[in-house]
This record gives sequence, C-alpha cells and structure tokens, in this order.
Amino acid sequence: MKKNFFITLILSFFTISAFSQTTLYSQGISLLDEGKNDEAIELFSQSIEYQEVPEWIPYIMRAFAYAELEKFVSAYNDIQKSLQMANANKKRDKESIHSIYAIASDIYKSALDFDNSLKNINLAIKTSPSKEKALGHTISRGNLYFAASLYKASIKDYNTVLKANPKDDATKLALVRSIISEQEKADKTDKKAVEKALNLIDEVLKTDIEYAAAYKFKIRGNLLINNYLQADEDAYMYRSFFKSMYSIEEYEDEFDYAERLLFHCAELDTMAFKNTLLKKIETAPKNPLPYFLFAQYYDKHKNYKEVVNYITKTINNANAELDMLLVERARYYILLKEYDKSLTDLHLSKQMNDTLFYIYFLEGLNFIELDSLNAAVQSYTKYIEYAHDKINAYMCRAGVYKDMKEYELAKIDLDSAYNIDNKDIDLLIGYAELYSEMENRTETNNYYQKILSISDSIANEGYEINTDYLAMIYNNMSYNFVKMGEYEKADELIEKALELNDSSSYYWDTRGELYFWTKEYEKCISDMDKAIELAEKEEKESAGNSYFYRGRAKIELGQTESGNEDIKKAAELKHEEAITMINGK
Repeated sequence: MKKNFFITLILSFFTISAFSQTTLYSQGISLLDEGKNDEAIELFSQSIEYQEVPEWIPYIMRAFAYAELEKFVSAYNDIQKSLQMANANKKRDKESIHSIYAIASDIYKSALDFDNSLKNINLAIKTSPSKEKALGHTISRGNLYFAASLYKASIKDYNTVLKANPKDDATKLALVRSIISEQEKADKTDKKAVEKALNLIDEVLKTDIEYAAAYKFKIRGNLLINNYLQADEDAYMYRSFFKSMYSIEEYEDEFDYAERLLFHCAELDTMAFKNTLLKKIETAPKNPLPYFLFAQYYDKHKNYKEVVNYITKTINNANAELDMLLVERARYYILLKEYDKSLTDLHLSKQMNDTLFYIYFLEGLNFIELDSLNAAVQSYTKYIEYAHDKINAYMCRAGVYKDMKEYELAKIDLDSAYNIDNKDIDLLIGYAELYSEMENRTETNNYYQKILSISDSIANEGYEINTDYLAMIYNNMSYNFVKMGEYEKADELIEKALELNDSSSYYWDTRGELYFWTKEYEKCISDMDKAIELAEKEEKESAGNSYFYRGRAKIELGQTESGNEDIKKAAELKHEEAITMINGK
C-alpha cells in the first residue's frame, strides 16, 4: 500500500473535528503521513490507553502502520480488535464500521491475502451507507479480482459500475484491461470480446486523444487479433505523446513498453513498420521522432552506419535534447571505431550540459581504445563525480588502473563499489580479475567462490547467473587450481564447466593442460585438438597455450618433430613460455 492512499482513507473515513490537532491520535496521523510508522504506532498505542477517541479508530490506524512495516500479524490483530469494539458499541457509527471493512480489505490485499480481502470488501459493499460508496467499493473489488487474476469477476464488477456511470473513462479502461488480460490468458482469442474492448478505447480517445494509457491497451488488443499494422501505429502514437526522445524517470516503464511493442510489430512485418515511419516522415518531415525510431530499428539489426545516419537526421530536426542525441551518436561512432568523431560529439554535448555522466563514461571508452589510459582515468574521475552512487563508475576506473598495473588504486575503487552493492556479480568478477592479474590465484578463487555462494540468494532477488557465466567461473577456478598444483579440485570444476558449455576453446584448453600435468599425455593432445579447432572459430591468438601444451605432450610421447612444430606455432601466437623455450634452445 502507498502512503498517500492511507492518508486519503484517513481523511475520508475518520475526520474527527471534536478533537484538537494536538491529541495523541492526531499526532499519530501526522507521523503516518510522514512515513514514521514506528513512532505512529507508539502514539496510537497511547491513544488507545487514554481512550481519547472511540477505541476502534486508533486500532485500525495502528493496523495501517503495522501493514506499512509488513507486520501483518499485528495488523490483522488490530483489525479484529477494531471490529469487535465497533460492533460492541450500541451507538456505533455505521459509516465507520463499513469504512473499517474497506480499510481492512486493502490491508489484506497488500499482504496478498485475497480471500480475506474479498470477504472484507464484500462486507463494505453490504454495509455501505450510500449507493455512491457501494459503487466505489465495487470498483475496489474489481481491482482486487484483477490483482488475483480473476478477470471474469473483475469484468462483471466494472460492467456494474459502468452501467451506473456510462461516461466514466477510468472504469472503461479498467474494463478494457480485464478483457484484454483475460484474452491474453485464454487458449483461444474471443475476437468479439477484444473488439468490444477496442470500441471502449475509441470512446475514451474521443474524449481525450492524448490519453496515452489507452494506446497501451489498444496495442495489446490489436496484437491479440493479429492486426499488427494498427498495433504498430498505436505504439507510435503512444510513444509520441511523451513529447521526449528519451525516457525520464517517471516515464521509464511507459517508454520501455511502447518501444518493445513497436519493435515487436517491426519484427512481425518489417516492411509495414518501415512504411509506417516513412509515411510519418512524408507527412511531418520536421518531426524528429520517426528518424529516431528508424535509428533504433537499425540498431536492432546492428547496422550502425544507418543508425548514425538517422541519428544525424534526428539532430537536424530536433530543437530539444540535442545533448543526449549527440551522446547517442557518439556511442555508435565507438562501435564503428570512429573515435575522433565520437570525442567531437561528446565535446559538443559537454558544452551544452557538462553534468551528463554518460559523456564521461563514453569518453573513457574512447581513450581506452586510443591507448590514452591517463586521459581515461580523468574521464572516469569525472564520471564518479557525477555518478558517485553507481558502482559502474568505480569499476570503470578500477579497470583502467588494473591495465596501468596500479593495483592498489584499482582495489580502492572496487572497495568503493563494494560499499554500494556487495552482491553485484560483475563487481565480484572485477575483484577476481584484479587478483588474477596480480597472480594471486587463492584470492581470485575466493571471489569466485563468493559468487557461487550467493547465487541462490541473488536468484531470489530476480538475478540468475546464466549457465555460460557459471561455466566461465568453474573454468577459471579450475585453471587457478591447475597452476596451484591442486589437480583433484581442478578436475571437479572443469568437468562442471564442460557440462554447462562444451563449445568454448578455453575450457578444453584448461582440461588439456590439467591432463598434461597429471601425465595423461594422450588425453591432453585430444583436448588440445578440440581447443585449437574451436579457437579457429573464436580468436586464433587464444590457441597459443593449446599449441604449447600439445607440443609438450607430443614430445613426452616421443613425437619430437611434431611437438616442436606446435611449440613454434605457439611462439608465433606470442605465447611467452613457448618464446622462452625456443630462445633457450
């Protein structure tokens, strides 16, 4: 439940003018409004003790506060006490009784206890002192049914309310939401039901053409009946009403939704999507939005030259957000390896708004590619200045310090990021890579183990480590154990890695080197054959270690000439031990 909803109910149901604003109860209401729930509970408890207002009222208010703190057992107890006391009072206020039921319903709903929530909202409807309040609670019940995915029941309630108030656009959209959600869940689409929903949306749009949420439901309805071209048009309209090229915080979800559906339609019918945007350009050539959407379309297809082309057209027609558009173009110049152009765009953007932290992030990437590491450090220092609460800012500078072999400075930055979020997987990988660079294999594996240890807890928070990531961790830990001479641990881990991903040359290379050190030379050669084969499809340079140990295994088996050829090949691929061995000869 949201705080503002609490206060609205308080003002609606329990305005007690007979008491001054300095009473314990009134002070508790103020603290509840400020979100100070623990303090509010204390004052409501004192109000109950001194009986300064009818006793059931502070009990239900205290139930609110408990619910805000997710102490639902205490909230339930107070709901029951409030009802018992109110019902026991011979002169009870019937309106207050029905209000308690309504409030109790919402508390149960916040705890996802839909059965008790429905029981109480039904009692609120039954005891409502007026038809208007009964209809208000019917809307609440419809919303409750919707939250519980009981769409047919919610449709019935919304139809009841709409019959009494046929011009209520909010109820129309609530009904539309339930109809479309029911059809999306159904095995077979009821076209008539969807068409009814679409007609209701059109009624809403006649009242307000810029009712953005209506387009959201219209998109979903048209997708249900395979009307992709209309869905495409609706997504464009939905997106355009935000008056912005970029999402700002309050509209982030809406932008994401519009763009996902827009490009979903594009995937289904590429030509229809392109034609829609071309018509927009033809009818309104100075509107930057269709050019911008074309750029995003080409980004989806990784055609970065066309992305830059259309962002340039967007810039030429835009009269706002030029700083962000220049930053966006700078990002694609990096992908095209046109670093000077990228830096020029970032410089221009900085002149317009030097507080955009993304400028400094991209500057740093450019300088890294240009091998100007000191300049990259300066850019990431500015990045941190404007985004000191973002772990990525510290990790970026730590990565540059690592490349500069400034390991202590790198660790300081990683520690700063760790203080912000100690469960971020990429950050823990950053620690592991730092210690690997320092050749501290024990500490490297300790950080990999931390990642594995918290994998269950972060999965509960909606972040799952995918199998490729896990395979990489198992492989790297295994390789460290190989170098540390702990071959049993290495063997257990590399087998796990290969079970998850057997298409990486690195994993076959790790097991191949393990076999070399355990003197299983034929197995070593077999695994290195596989590693070299896969490396040809990845990075040929990564095969240096595989050639080196395959060569050594061949020599151990008496295949000296072939083995020396492999070591020579490893040296050509800049494998340091191979170079040393050849020079030593």
